[in-house]
Amino acid sequence: MTDAQRHIRLPISFLPNQSSVVAAPPQDDEQFAVRQVEFIQQLFGRGEYLRTRSRGTPVSDAFLSAFITLLDVLAENTSADEANQCVRQLRHVLGVAFPR
Repeated sequence: MTDAQRHIRLPISFLPNQSSVVAAPPQDDEQFAVRQVEFIQQLFGRGEYLRTRSRGTPVSDAFLSAFITLLDVLAENTSADEANQCVRQLRHVLGVAFPR
């Protein structure tokens, strides 16, 4: 990040009262891994919440909404080439992890 406070544009549907957030400071691999664990914990917490609301697939519903939001944020804040590259990589990873 080149700016001291880089703002990240959020999708309109994500938080209607907030159009952007400030990016976290630069993180090394270990710091990022810790944040990933926290993110996964939050997603499973959301899945438990959805389970109590009788959702049929609560964990996958929580992960799917997170994926869609992340892709929306990526498309909003990066070049089309970078966003498309991420989608291509994600398709490849999903194809390898979950072959038909």
